[in-house]
Amino acid sequence: MSQLEEEITGASVAYHAKRYLSFGAGYLYEGGVKALTGHSHENRWYAEASVAECVHHFQFSNRARSEVRWVAGARRERYRDKVQVSRRNLIRLAHLSPYLSWEDLYYTRYDQWNRKRYTTGIQVRLAHRERLKLFYRYQDDLRSRPHDINIMGVTLHVRIGRQPKPPCQQTQSEAAHSSR
Repeated sequence: MSQLEEEITGASVAYHAKRYLSFGAGYLYEGGVKALTGHSHENRWYAEASVAECVHHFQFSNRARSEVRWVAGARRERYRDKVQVSRRNLIRLAHLSPYLSWEDLYYTRYDQWNRKRYTTGIQVRLAHRERLKLFYRYQDDLRSRPHDINIMGVTLHVRIGRQPKPPCQQTQSEAAHSSR
């Protein structure tokens, strides 16, 4: 059975200390369907650090995020670790970038890593600062019913301000050399 599970709105800031290292913080508001998520809304503050490395045309990244959440008025904390591999501009004219990710979530109230997420998708560059992500996610959660959830999703990202050069972006001389 397919139905809307949640809607998330938020804002964040990021500081790129080096080409391969960034730090960020943000706020998210989640409105959920109580019958599915167990709550009707959530306020979430987070801080994160990310590292990225490129091997040929593939980008490997790891994001560590700590969250303080208020779920239906109760304070909860969680830690997330996400590993992702992506291929930047697989089809250059369409600006399509496929990706795969694995994320493990640690809940302090359960004192265990009880949720895993496996995601595959494609990112489409719409404009200079806008990206659309279409994805499929399989989620396995030891504490929820049902334990496993299949999710199809769409995410719109809009950047404001100066955009840093991505770690896997080639310089013109590198691109000319690799096309030979």
